[in-house]
Amino acid sequence: MDKRMEVLEGAIDLHFHATPDLHDRLLDEIEIARDAREAGMRAVLSKAHYGINASRMYYVSRAVPGIHTFGGVVLNPAVGGLNPSAVEAAIAFGGKEVWMPSIFSDAHIKHFKGTYGTMPGKVKWPEKGISVLDGEGKLLPAVKEILDMIAQANIILGTSHCSAEESRILIDEAVRRGVKKILITHPHNEVPSLSLEVQLEFARKGAYLEHCFLPTTPMFFNARIQDVIEVIRKAGPERCVIATDFGQVFNPSPAEGLRMFILGLMNQGITREEISIMVRKNPAKLLDLD
Repeated sequence: MDKRMEVLEGAIDLHFHATPDLHDRLLDEIEIARDAREAGMRAVLSKAHYGINASRMYYVSRAVPGIHTFGGVVLNPAVGGLNPSAVEAAIAFGGKEVWMPSIFSDAHIKHFKGTYGTMPGKVKWPEKGISVLDGEGKLLPAVKEILDMIAQANIILGTSHCSAEESRILIDEAVRRGVKKILITHPHNEVPSLSLEVQLEFARKGAYLEHCFLPTTPMFFNARIQDVIEVIRKAGPERCVIATDFGQVFNPSPAEGLRMFILGLMNQGITREEISIMVRKNPAKLLDLD
């Protein structure tokens, strides 16, 4: 193995994007899985904004044996939004995460005023996004049904691009309904842009904080790596995972991005043991690999 990649031995990336997609991507899921395997990684989890991608992992795993490859479903308009039937199918296909709405969420559409932001894509943007709450600020019945399905399957609930208020209500109800694996999606991203206090609140409720490299990179730069480290120090590595959210054409491959992120964190004082907890132990627990 290339010595530059030794820090990736046994690592898991819980968040990347690949082609086929309606936004330009650097690599497809087979290429990303192959790169990850060659770097010595243990598993990868692909997030797709349009459609159920859990079923594609049948072909990815056949094409790239020797590494665990997973998908799931993002509850965007392409699958009918907050659609229990889409969740049922994703679970049956072996999906490991159900994400709440992402780039079509109410919070995202309001923030970017009907665009993706930096990546325009090939879609028509709605005037109003999808919220998990009704007009009175209560969780929609369909979301409660979906939470029950996630709890029963014991897979990951991803908060995705929900607002802080939506996520708070979602997390509380998820815990009440027996969901054991709650992942706060890229809290430093422009959406949801969660404060330190909110991140720590969610960690105390039992959620894991998914710190992605993407928000710290030049095209986004919503946070400094020191901001990520501050949360890790205060929440503890036991409540954090590190991932990339890579796949954009202007960034390196996800495997290379994860290497850069790990070395950047270590350069700022995060220990190898802490890295291992966040990139190996916690993700493996979330994916039922241990």
